[in-house]
Amino acid sequence: MNLLNVARYSIPIILFFGILDKFFLGKTYIFEPEKLQQICQVSIAKYGNDTEALMKDIVTSLRAEYGEAVYPYDGNKWVLNNAGGAMVSDIDPVTILSFREQ
Repeated sequence: MNLLNVARYSIPIILFFGILDKFFLGKTYIFEPEKLQQICQVSIAKYGNDTEALMKDIVTSLRAEYGEAVYPYDGNKWVLNNAGGAMVSDIDPVTILSFREQ
């Protein structure tokens, strides 16, 4: 296969995924990163290292902003996300923040 054949097949694929990313994939999320950052910074400023109060405040703020897309806080359940790998407790079902799909 020569370079022209590679370009003939790869360029349309690259363009397809580029357009898909630009106009569709970015629109599938209901949460705005800037708003999430703002909510977390305000809560951290209020509660610092008080994890229980911090999580209650974050969930309350998220529910005020996004409504029923965010489940109510339940302090008896937890998930620790460690750089992409989730570690869960043995309490079933387990969540710290759980988001409903729209």
